[in-house]
Amino acid sequence: MENEKIQLRLNETVSVELSSDTPDMQTMIDIIVENRATINIDDITVSCPDDNDFDKEGFEEMIKEVIKQYLETLRLEESCYQQIIESLNV
Repeated sequence: MENEKIQLRLNETVSVELSSDTPDMQTMIDIIVENRATINIDDITVSCPDDNDFDKEGFEEMIKEVIKQYLETLRLEESCYQQIIESLNV
């Protein structure tokens, strides 16, 4: 497959363009972190040119699961951080 652009839409206003050859995962992670409060897993969509053999549905399913797990990890870390801060303020 030649280098194609994959559009990952995280919500109505936020999307990330990834290269199929060498996707910039750090940019994607940064955007997820910046927008974590507004991302709904069910709203995530993937689009790419129709004339290639890229498994869009498989990628969308996989990326939704990865983002879901990542957001859960961020929430857990934030919760633990808040508990520590509260314990120091006692």
